[in-house]
Amino acid sequence: MAALCCSLASAGQVLYWTDDTEGTSAIPGAITLAGDTGTAATSDTDFVALLTGGTPWSGVIIGIQGSPIFLYSSSIIPDLTTYANDGGLLIGADWYSGDSSFFSLFQASVAGQNAGSITNDGSWLFTGIAGNIGIFNPVWGVYDQYYTPTGAAIGHGPSGSGYGIIQGATGSGTTFLDGPLFDSYATLSQGQQLIANELGYTGTSTPEPGTFALLLGSSVLLLARRKLFAR
Repeated sequence: MAALCCSLASAGQVLYWTDDTEGTSAIPGAITLAGDTGTAATSDTDFVALLTGGTPWSGVIIGIQGSPIFLYSSSIIPDLTTYANDGGLLIGADWYSGDSSFFSLFQASVAGQNAGSITNDGSWLFTGIAGNIGIFNPVWGVYDQYYTPTGAAIGHGPSGSGYGIIQGATGSGTTFLDGPLFDSYATLSQGQQLIANELGYTGTSTPEPGTFALLLGSSVLLLARRKLFAR
């Protein structure tokens, strides 16, 4: 039997919160696909308590989909900034173009809304995704935004006159601002794979799939998660 080698990574703990969901969120499936375990906050105050409660979160996901962020706990942005400054991996989405403090955290500025798709540019973020990413949610007036990067941030996936994903850095952490709201992927599996790829980011240089299923011989199936690597 041929020997196959792979580098295994232990499962991480991911904290997530969205203020509202209309349809099916890609977040839980993405966390499962990444091989992680998710903890869903029940409110903005619960989110802050969990974020600052001492758990070593491997990733934090926040979706502002129903109301502007200024209506929630005033400590959310400072606490997220501290988390990222300390090396955390942060993924976000926001519908309201006026949430400037949120976008600044992710090193992005809003370029427009409702482009309807993100072009698959072949970067490591699109590993396991076939074709372009479709975006639509008939319930929301704004179901996605596209952005331009600021500072040292990088844009991935052309969308509208900007990018559908902004990869930034706050302190020693890494941030991903996703244009689509988490419940607005026309094909749910595309959103799940994109977020799983972001959760698998490690900051080194070789892109690899976020999840592998390896068959050894004829009788052993080994499921192994590998961390994604940046360019």
